[in-house]
Amino acid sequence: MPNQKPKNILLCPLEYGLDLFGGKWKCRVLCVLGMNGPMRFSALSRELDNITDATLNTVLKEMVTEEMVCRIVYDEQPLRVEYSLTEKAQSALPILQNICGWSKTYADVDTKNVLSPCRSCIHLCKTAEGTI
Repeated sequence: MPNQKPKNILLCPLEYGLDLFGGKWKCRVLCVLGMNGPMRFSALSRELDNITDATLNTVLKEMVTEEMVCRIVYDEQPLRVEYSLTEKAQSALPILQNICGWSKTYADVDTKNVLSPCRSCIHLCKTAEGTI
């Protein structure tokens, strides 16, 4: 039987970073919260528009566990819950801005399709233009 890396052990810092940002939705959640600040679940769902509630719930739970997103429950009636970026996630926004700028530079070369940024990416890329 071949040697397999245990599921919960990441041996490379790059793997750790890719795990935190990986998947279809995590970067988008980071961008939306980075652009808008604290948001309720329904507002996040509307902003991401093509994500199911079950998927968004799963992604948010993972990101809370990874300490990228903070979940605040307000003791009100009706109950109010807001999601916001942690300091750890805020520190990652410049990385996403750099990726956005890099993608704009090479997208035309590497893809046959024109990449259409979401509203959050437009904001990030505009911010990145001043830094790249």
